[in-house]
Formats: sequence, structure tokens, C-alpha cells
Amino acid sequence: MPLSQRVWMGLACAALLAITGCAPTIQAHYFQHGAQPLQPTSPAQVRIYAGDGPLPNPVVLGGVAIDVWGDSAEAVALFKEEAASMGANALIRVRATKINGFADRTGLSGIAVWFPPTPPAQGAPAAPPTR
Repeated sequence: MPLSQRVWMGLACAALLAITGCAPTIQAHYFQHGAQPLQPTSPAQVRIYAGDGPLPNPVVLGGVAIDVWGDSAEAVALFKEEAASMGANALIRVRATKINGFADRTGLSGIAVWFPPTPPAQGAPAAPPTR
């Protein structure tokens, strides 16, 4: 392949990478089959845990994933907003992916859950606030 064709091919590949690397923010959530919709919570109430969280047997709402170009703080804020819109007060089993280089991106994924605000008295579980 002549040098001029390789240069044009390289420029085309660079343009494609620039377009896909600079893609907008991607936010997604899904409700687990059978999960009851809850009242939305405040993103400030949503706690993030790498493991299973502080209490056993949370109410599992579903999965949340986000991919943001740039700032990790923005990714965390949008991650919490997405979970809060489902009625969650915590995200468990959270995984983070950071890609540095031409496309500086942050990805977060986890399970949106609702924990009772305080341990229930006499072993009776507290009911989550339904819609």
C-alpha cells in the first residue's frame, strides 16, 4: 500500500476513534423482574458499596450502569441520580472502570437496592415506600 493511502487510512481511523471516543454520557437502568417500583429518593441518600452493604437481605430493585466522558465526580453524581430515580438508597457490588488516554472515560455499574433506614424492631422487616 502506498504511503499516501496509509496516511489517509490512518486519518480515517483517527477520525473514527475521535467520534466514538467523544461519545456523550450513557446512562441505563433496568428493574429486576418482579421488583415493585418505589418512590424516588434523593441522590444524596444513595450510598455506594463495593460489597453487599451494611445489612442483610436488601430489597433488590435492579441494575444501574453509567459511562461518562471525563470527570469521575460527574460519573458518581449521575450514577446516584439514576439509582435514586428507581427508589434506591444504596448501590451494592459496584464496579468502576477508568479509561485514560485519548478517550478519558469513567464507567460505573452496580445493583440498586433499598435498605431499611434502621434495623426493624422485633425482627419484622420494614416495608419500602411503594409508589
